[in-house]
Amino acid sequence: MLAILVGLENPNLEQKKIEIVRKNASDKKELFNIEDSILKSLSEQKGDISELLMDETLINKLQSSKKFAAEINQRLKDSKVTEEMINTNRESYRSVAFRASLLFFCITDLAMIDHMYQYSLQWFTQLFESGVENAPASTQLDVRLQSLNDFFTYSLY
Repeated sequence: MLAILVGLENPNLEQKKIEIVRKNASDKKELFNIEDSILKSLSEQKGDISELLMDETLINKLQSSKKFAAEINQRLKDSKVTEEMINTNRESYRSVAFRASLLFFCITDLAMIDHMYQYSLQWFTQLFESGVENAPASTQLDVRLQSLNDFFTYSLY
């Protein structure tokens, strides 16, 4: 619900969040591949340590891998700071998302009363999106959040 709400209220923020998550996963995978490549190269070497130190190809590979790994680690650190800032902004919508999830579990429990009260998550999500789009707008975040809660609760009722 939080991702849906932030995606509707602030699409740029949610898009940045998705991009950072994808980029971090890609960077971590690349870092893993580099480490794997280094270990494979080291395991393929025959002989003693002096031969290892004389293998220029291996040394060049290690140096380039070290440089690339440092770049990836720096990007991960930078993206972590950005992600924390995005998460802080997303948290302001948490109360509405919590209320929506609470209401969803309330209506799913209605099926215990009578089987005709069965609602899907897809239906609920569409109703939630409609509620976010049709709720009265406001430039003040607190007023907007209260408006979202009230409008969606009424729509669900």
